[in-house]
Amino acid sequence: MHTPSLDEHLGPQSQYSIAVGKNASPAQVRQIVNKHVETTVNGHQISTAMEKRFTWLADGDSQTAQKLFNHFLMQDRRDGVELTNRVVEMLLPQVQLANGMTHFERELRLGRHQLHIHYDPLREGVEIYHGRPVRKTPPDRSWIGCLGVIVAIVIVLLLLSK
Repeated sequence: MHTPSLDEHLGPQSQYSIAVGKNASPAQVRQIVNKHVETTVNGHQISTAMEKRFTWLADGDSQTAQKLFNHFLMQDRRDGVELTNRVVEMLLPQVQLANGMTHFERELRLGRHQLHIHYDPLREGVEIYHGRPVRKTPPDRSWIGCLGVIVAIVIVLLLLSK
């Protein structure tokens, strides 16, 4: 087992979602994505206790591998955020104008961190929350039709009973 495998099993993890509403701007989304990723996805060290289990790695190889892993994680973070921002800038206006596209969802994975970005026309602005995407549902107004049918039946029955 080498250090990247250790990170896959023991590294920090998170799962957040960003709901983008009908009046959100790409700049708002970019700001929230950048802030969240910068505070969440950071280099880290394996614990000393775990490192001691791998004494077969000679002369600090695990530390060198850890440094390389963190370097590539930060490079992936930069590239992933940049690509995500470009996708949002390109697609968000199209979805908001409803020119054939009705939704979009983008998942950014960095190490064991996941960030889901999705369009939700029932929301306002940009909202970040813990967990997988949750879409707001329109209010259920089917009871109005049922109520209308019941009122019609009652009126018919009252008219027939006279």
